[in-house]
Amino acid sequence: MSYYMRILVAIAVLMVLIGLVIWHGPQQRDVVAVARAPEGEAVPVGTPIRITFSRPVDRLSVENTFRLDPPTSGSFFWEGQQMTFRPTAPLQSDTTYQITIPAGMRDQRGTANTQDIGWTFRTRLPNVLVLATAEDGSSVLWLAPIADPTLAREIYRERQGILDIAVAPGGLQALITVVREPQRTALLLLDLTDGTTRPLVDDPAASAGGAAWSPTSDVIVYERRSIGTDTVGQPKIWLAQPDGTSLGPIANEPQISYAPVWSPDGQRLAFIDGGAQAIGVYNLATNQLSRFPDSSGEAPVWLPDGMALAYTSIDLATNDGPATRPSSGGPASAMAQLRRLRLRAPVIRRGRPMVHSLCMCNAPPT
Repeated sequence: MSYYMRILVAIAVLMVLIGLVIWHGPQQRDVVAVARAPEGEAVPVGTPIRITFSRPVDRLSVENTFRLDPPTSGSFFWEGQQMTFRPTAPLQSDTTYQITIPAGMRDQRGTANTQDIGWTFRTRLPNVLVLATAEDGSSVLWLAPIADPTLAREIYRERQGILDIAVAPGGLQALITVVREPQRTALLLLDLTDGTTRPLVDDPAASAGGAAWSPTSDVIVYERRSIGTDTVGQPKIWLAQPDGTSLGPIANEPQISYAPVWSPDGQRLAFIDGGAQAIGVYNLATNQLSRFPDSSGEAPVWLPDGMALAYTSIDLATNDGPATRPSSGGPASAMAQLRRLRLRAPVIRRGRPMVHSLCMCNAPPT
């Protein structure tokens, strides 16, 4: 083969190779998780799931294929290449969870992964939070694992006293009501992992207490009283976020409101309307307020399905007889089968009402 012929053959081979590269394009690696959480064998049940991807992804393809077993409902949140899945309710304790994003998930260019992304973690056993009084009169909080109470450890101490505790649904934080002055209390947010605190409501002009977490732990309801020179005002229901942002009083604010209770879905608040002597139900989505006027002033209880409220009523005609309020808003009807119980406060046992009264919480305002 002549010299020139060899050159032509080499050029032809090179052109074929270039054509193959152009035809197949560059082979891009799968998207991988460069950071993921949680991991381990003692994960708190309120921990959200976070994945940081190696490059931008098609978010919808991730959300449509994401699996958490045992199955758990929740919501997705994105910040750049990081995805957060926040369960609607706390995870089950002492349970192994499997996270899987199967092959087929796509990046922003439409390239599909050929391998699964996944890992497992296990939630811890529940802890018990115990409030005790020290010899010097201080209030002391102890945190103890149910599996081994001998491992209890002191997590917080308050010299002036702790009046109330409200643990977040996920078990990572708690709201504590602490004494500041003889007529003033404050709300502190306590981290149950390291015992650190920061003020949620600590206002010299107001007293705060009676706090309760929403089921998703993103909103806090509490009772607030203004403090004057020589007086303390009536309680009113206010809302706040866990980061300390005040959301102010509830809309259509009653003059006297206290004992707030969240509905199971976190969309409504039941409370005592002291001025109207009624049970109030406030819808956070619509800002609508409904009232049931036969309340005895005792705190209501939501049924587990969130469709009705149980409370002790005052029936002047029959002297504390039970009644039902249908969702259509019709007149109350007697509940003879419960009349002989003569309970003085609402009780829920295994999801069944044993109370004086039931009201359908979607009844129209009265």
